[in-house]
Parts: sequence; structure tokens; C-alpha cells
Amino acid sequence: MRKPTFRLLSLSLPFLTSSFSSCRRKNCFSPFSLQPPKPKKLPSSVTAHGLSWVDPYRWMSNLDDPDLPTYLQEENNYAEAFMADTEHIQRELVAEMKERMPSSVFTPPEKWGPWLYYQTIPKGKEYPVLCRRIGTNDTLMERIVGYMGGNREEDVLLDWNKIAEQFGMVLSSYFLHCALNLCFTRFALNAGYVHIGTCQVSPDHRYLAYTLDMTGQELFMLQIKDLETGCLISNSFVRGVVSLAWAKDSRTLLYTVVDETQRPHR
Repeated sequence: MRKPTFRLLSLSLPFLTSSFSSCRRKNCFSPFSLQPPKPKKLPSSVTAHGLSWVDPYRWMSNLDDPDLPTYLQEENNYAEAFMADTEHIQRELVAEMKERMPSSVFTPPEKWGPWLYYQTIPKGKEYPVLCRRIGTNDTLMERIVGYMGGNREEDVLLDWNKIAEQFGMVLSSYFLHCALNLCFTRFALNAGYVHIGTCQVSPDHRYLAYTLDMTGQELFMLQIKDLETGCLISNSFVRGVVSLAWAKDSRTLLYTVVDETQRPHR
């Protein structure tokens, strides 16, 4: 969710003194003149632990309800109208933050077998890319220098930017764990939702198994990529996977699936 940037509007808040005003327009709108959207109320009885109550907004848990996206759009429109007077400040803050960010970001390479595994956000891109190189350097500093110098051929294992392009891009936030369990990444997207839950490389470095959610319902689908051919293995798609681990033979993948309540089942 986008965090709005708040400014105090003294003309619309009578209990604030004019010295706190940040509104410089002659006809500054009053937030109280804007009416927030009102969602529909459908009485629904809920019982848990011996207690019962009526939840009129329980219908929002049904993602298939056609009124839900309409209401969410109304909320977005209301928020944009309420914060309209701060658009120039928002643009200034975004520009300032971009200036402070490095042009490219990368994690220290993690040596596993003959390979150096790492993630990087390329210059001009929004999202990380999982890569590897053949590594012969011993010390961590030599690995970093070798990576930065580009003196090894790079293999791109998984490019989140290409995945995001399939569904449209708006916002991303990711938590990076650079070890043998390599990545947890989440994207909120215009035309859908993409969440890479977990991914692991096989012990022989031939396959990459990862889980992908494109619905926002936390129902992850298992996919396995052949790193030599760059193709997905067609018979590897399994829905509802929450964890996975490779066996030593690199041909056996163990995974856990959830039941209808999204709890680990088998």
C-alpha cells in the first residue's frame, strides 16, 4: 500500500493556527467537504470460541464479489482527492529519494560449489535478478571485485522484472535472503499480483525450484526451471506449495502442500 505524505491544512482544520498552514492556494479545498465512500453492509453472523457477532463487512473477504474492486477504486479516488494539495511535495520527495539511491544494488556473492550466487537490481530496473557466475576467487573481497569487474560469464537464473512485465508493474517490496534459500519477493501489480515465495537450486546446480502466487490468495504454484536449457519443466506445476527441499540426488524434490484452510497438510 502506498504511504501518503501528509501536510497540515489550516484552512480545513479550524482548531489549527494559521502558522501551521502549508496551503498556498487561494481556494484550498476542505477535507470535510469530501465524503469518504461508504461500503455496503450485509449482515453476516460469525461464531467463534462460543461467541457470536454480526460482521456487516464480511463480504469483503470474498474476492469474487463484483462490488469489492469498485469500492477499492472509490477509496483510491478519495485518497487521491484528499491528498491532491500535496502532489508537488510527493513528486519532490520521490525525486529526492531517487537521487539518494545507488544506480545499481547487489548482494555479496555466496559461493556454493563452483558457483557464486548473488542478486542484483540492474541500473534502471525496479526489481532484483537472481544470477550466478563460475567463481575461482577465494576471499570474499576477491569475489566482490571479480563480480564487479564482470570478468566471469553471468547466468541469469530468475529475472523478476520479466515476471512483472507479464502482469504490469506498480510497486514492489522484497525481503532478500542471500544464502542457499535464495529469495523471497513480493510484487503488487496493475493487472495482477506476483509473489515469489521461496526458491532453491538443486545440489547439482542444474535446476531451480520456486513457488509463485499470482492471485494474492497465498496459494503458491510450484515451478521448476532447467538452468541448462532455460525452460520450465511442464509437469512440475503443483498448486498450494508452501515449502520445498531438494534431495541429494538432485532429481527428487520434497515439498509441502496446504489443505482448503491453507494449512500445511501433506
